[in-house]
Amino acid sequence: MTAIDFGIYRVQKLGNHLPNIHLPARRGMYMVIFSGPAGAVHHIDNRAFTLPPYSVLFIGPDRISRFDNEMTEDTYVLLFSSNFFGRSNRDLHFLLNSPLFNDHSQVYYMTLPDEGLLYGKVMVHLLYQARNGIGERINQDLAHNLIEQILIMGSMNVKQVSNAGYREDQDNFLVLRYRTLVAEYFVPEKSVKFYADKLNVTERRLTKATEQVTGVGAKELIIDHVMEEAKRQLTHSEKNVKEISLALGFSGEQNFSAFFFKYAGIRPTEFRRRASL
Repeated sequence: MTAIDFGIYRVQKLGNHLPNIHLPARRGMYMVIFSGPAGAVHHIDNRAFTLPPYSVLFIGPDRISRFDNEMTEDTYVLLFSSNFFGRSNRDLHFLLNSPLFNDHSQVYYMTLPDEGLLYGKVMVHLLYQARNGIGERINQDLAHNLIEQILIMGSMNVKQVSNAGYREDQDNFLVLRYRTLVAEYFVPEKSVKFYADKLNVTERRLTKATEQVTGVGAKELIIDHVMEEAKRQLTHSEKNVKEISLALGFSGEQNFSAFFFKYAGIRPTEFRRRASL
């Protein structure tokens, strides 16, 4: 089963693309769930959340989620990766810092007004159109623009439900601040100590918080951010590998290539070649 960069599926077909959807797990994907007239139930951080009819639920890649066995056939699930959406620094910064996807103390959703139901159906139809022709650049642009519209609408109209089962609000706040700092300073600073000092906590405390909230350590979040930006530039910029290595704060192309290979399993040049297919 290959990794998904972008896709939209009825929930009944989702199991063909994501493994073990009825088991709690961090999916590693950005997910947007659209409920139909019957609403839907989704399990977030081991608690059941009832999504009202004609609503949109936002779930980040670090949330523990589980699809309910009783989800109705009119529930649709949009999946996308940060590499697919992150064409610019603005895009990537939004994904990595938006409360829609990163605030684990809340569940974020929006309910479409009556006048928005037709618009919602058109959005789903266009997302399917883009998915079916995703090999063409024009459909990639369509998918990106549709996702951006959904996220803008979500940011404007979102509702919040406190996640009462989430006991580590202080950890969540600390990790949100940490990720904001990483997005600002990751080029010159790649050590956990730098960020821990800025946050006035120990490296151990910061790592414990990131493990609690995201399932990975503080160092891994820095690596993830560097890799996401590297993939974005390799996919969407005209810079050569040497220029990208310097832009990301590496001392040379070889160091960057070794770093990229260690965490992606392929060289930057090969990643770029595959991304252009």
